[in-house]
Amino acid sequence: MFFPVKGFTLSGAYALFAYGDGGFDWTAAPRKYTYATDVVASGTEMLTEKEGIAGCGTSIFGIFGGGSSSAITVWYKTTEKYTWIGETVSSGTNLSTPSLGVAQFAAVGNADKGLFGGGAIPGTATNRVEIYVYAGDTCTGSAVFFDLIQNLMAVGNSIKGLFCGGLRAFGPVTDVVATYVYASSTWVAGTSLLADRESGSACGNSTVG
Repeated sequence: MFFPVKGFTLSGAYALFAYGDGGFDWTAAPRKYTYATDVVASGTEMLTEKEGIAGCGTSIFGIFGGGSSSAITVWYKTTEKYTWIGETVSSGTNLSTPSLGVAQFAAVGNADKGLFGGGAIPGTATNRVEIYVYAGDTCTGSAVFFDLIQNLMAVGNSIKGLFCGGLRAFGPVTDVVATYVYASSTWVAGTSLLADRESGSACGNSTVG
């Protein structure tokens, strides 16, 4: 079986589920779900087998970042860009995290930038958010979240991105929602989830998530 691990992004015509646990080992073979026909097919092989990655993107390409090896002995801060037309895969700009790499995090974005937030790093978790600007492929990051947190979820629209729930490094699972407003590049508190949640998935449209 193929289990996508927070490696979802969409082109407008189809969704791409990249990386994950293939049952016995991690896989770099993505699965492409075409909306118009409800058909699932293989996509172009990614550059590295890993899990715990996060994905965001535009109608032109998807950016998949971070992750770890199957034995969690290797951590990644690399990103890979999947271009929808031609279905090619190339290296993107590395995440700016000062750690060896980051995994088990979440990503969300609009047409201009993608946000990679939180995640597990060697020995603990992080409160950093990496901002990947598509024009120029630049990436910068800083400590933003209220706590060191991993296994969180993200969803959004063209106006704002929401990071939801997660597992605190030194505490319980949380229901907190942190909202990033793209126009002002500011963070505001969102409405908390109805229950504590971690390791979930999220999706939405322009009005609800």
